[in-house]
Amino acid sequence: MTTLVWFRRDCRLHDHEGVHWAAARGPVAFGYVHAHSTHPWRMGAAQQSWLHDTLATLQDEIESRGGQLLLEAGNPVATILKWVQELGATAVVVSLDLHPESKAWDHELSAQLTPLGVELKVFDTARLTDSCRQYKADGTPFRVFTPFWKHLQTLDIPTPLGVPSWQPAIRLAGGALCDLYLKPAIPWDEGFNWVAGRKGAFQQLERFCPVASKYGQQRNTPSRTSTSGVSPYMALGVVSPREVWHSVSLGDAGVFLSQVGWREFAYHTFEHTPSSSDEPLQSAFNRFPWVSDRDSFALWSNGMTGYPIVDAGMRELWATGWMHNRVRMIVASFLVKHLLIPWQDGAAWFWDTLIDADLPNNSLGWQWVAGCGVDAAPYFRIFNPILQGKKFDPHGQYVKQWIPELAHVSTDVIHEPGHRGYAPPMVDLGYARQRALDALAQIR
Repeated sequence: MTTLVWFRRDCRLHDHEGVHWAAARGPVAFGYVHAHSTHPWRMGAAQQSWLHDTLATLQDEIESRGGQLLLEAGNPVATILKWVQELGATAVVVSLDLHPESKAWDHELSAQLTPLGVELKVFDTARLTDSCRQYKADGTPFRVFTPFWKHLQTLDIPTPLGVPSWQPAIRLAGGALCDLYLKPAIPWDEGFNWVAGRKGAFQQLERFCPVASKYGQQRNTPSRTSTSGVSPYMALGVVSPREVWHSVSLGDAGVFLSQVGWREFAYHTFEHTPSSSDEPLQSAFNRFPWVSDRDSFALWSNGMTGYPIVDAGMRELWATGWMHNRVRMIVASFLVKHLLIPWQDGAAWFWDTLIDADLPNNSLGWQWVAGCGVDAAPYFRIFNPILQGKKFDPHGQYVKQWIPELAHVSTDVIHEPGHRGYAPPMVDLGYARQRALDALAQIR
């Protein structure tokens, strides 16, 4: 009984219950379909480049074990049905994906497979534990992180699975990875210097694990490699959250593990409120007087706001496909509070430029900063980019790395705006802060 394993955001063989289930049934085939999609939250350009490199490593691993990774671009449902017929498959394995388009594909595919006597088996491979166990005592979803985290810590986190032996299915004529056109025609991704695949993921973990106990003290310093660096790999499922959890949990790493808990909380929240990718979880913010200002948005997205810590973060993002987490909060706060530009616009920019873009995390993160999500920071908490820079980049190392026109500026004034040869400050912070507070008062 041949089984087709359909990869989406689960690009791994390790700790994959679906692969184990398929291997126990009989011959196994593997496939990835890159959708021709017009959905607003279709995969962003930066992550497509990262996906190309990720699929290359997955293909090599499958081939080294005697298997084949089928690759095709097009309609996922039609392609899976074609492969099922060509393979004579009696089951399709897929990992649960909370993206609205994926959910629609699963529903349609199930309806098409059932009359054929083909089973669609869905596994939740993106979370630490079975999602059905994550509810309050009254059976309702959690809305606040702290009780969610306390509950999560009472659960047994299963030990990661290895890779099972499997019997390869018959080989089909498949497309080449280059035919998916995931890489940009103009190589703007040359600065994405990440080692793809599990090799890269475990290089990051091996570097981070010895210092994980210091994460709480060092995580806010963007000039240091004090964060784990595994988010790009988790976003495409190269490593599972259980593998990260068990790799890091040896020792005093509670602060870092709570960040893995925040990822779980984001998935929990998004599962129950999928509209949160576009709509505020606090309905009062539907009345918020946001400003539509494409010129200001362009200055922000191009790292030309005139505030060094903000601009350094936006330039790091464009160059590497990643940004330090503390700086993500600073640049997001600047956009939605100092500029009053809707958080959805910032979320869309991150979605297109981050290699670790993840819809539940992206949505929850932006709503947290904007003050409109569950368990969010209050809107009146407005990060001052000058003070944030002085506090978390006291020697200006991060700013000088990403803003070469400030390389000559002395440390004591580098986080101030208005330096010669640098972008002028686009907004007065005092005025912008008061404007943001006045806007908040309108919805209270």
